[in-house]
Amino acid sequence: VELTQGGAVSSVTVPPAQNGKHEFAVGPITGCAVGSTIYPAGTICTIPIIFNPQYPGPRAGELMLNGSSGPVGTVGLVGIGSGPEVTAYPGALAVVPTGSTKLVAAVAGVAVDGAGNLYIADNGNNVYEVSTTGLITTVAGSTGGTGNVTTTPQPATSAVISPIGVAVDAAGNVYIADADQPGALEEVSAATGDIAIMAGGGSAVPSTTPQPAMSVKLGNVVATAMDGAGNVYIADTGTGRNEIYRINPLG
Repeated sequence: VELTQGGAVSSVTVPPAQNGKHEFAVGPITGCAVGSTIYPAGTICTIPIIFNPQYPGPRAGELMLNGSSGPVGTVGLVGIGSGPEVTAYPGALAVVPTGSTKLVAAVAGVAVDGAGNLYIADNGNNVYEVSTTGLITTVAGSTGGTGNVTTTPQPATSAVISPIGVAVDAAGNVYIADADQPGALEEVSAATGDIAIMAGGGSAVPSTTPQPAMSVKLGNVVATAMDGAGNVYIADTGTGRNEIYRINPLG
């Protein structure tokens, strides 16, 4: 953490407890210390963070170094609870290979693949992938895109989307709940990089009897998730349903 202003570090705080359980903990600090020592702006404090999730799902917050009159250094933290030992990811800006930067505007959902890469549904028109080395790239979406997603595949990075949920399967295919297309679920193919609607858009009412995902009429897809067997789950709050649907690997 870089100190943005000079002064003493009076305390270090992590995201607050979730449901009464503290999940983020601070390890031994190097480069600076809590106390009365005055440090100049630009000082780098190395602070290991231990993330011990108590239940599944995403968590986010800030690691803050506090001075006498307020924060003197902050960095974002994101954690995904899926087991007893999960890594916490820095949640600020990340440098892409070209040397440019991306600023995530409105995080609406996150997912992690089997290799530990983080996927971010940014309601500001994009889905990003953050690699385990901290590099961020665009998976889907464009502010100057060619149009909304349809059943016809098109380059994902040219599509107009407004993601509110994201999931990724073992093959690297990315699934997007898109506020611009509330009656559908979209898929970005890992093999081609194209995006297309993979569920919804039909007229059939979903039921407990299996039917093709493309034939059903969805109301308002607000979230999506994957399981280890390759099934896709959809949370649909539209038309008074408030239901969760499952799409098996056969579609």
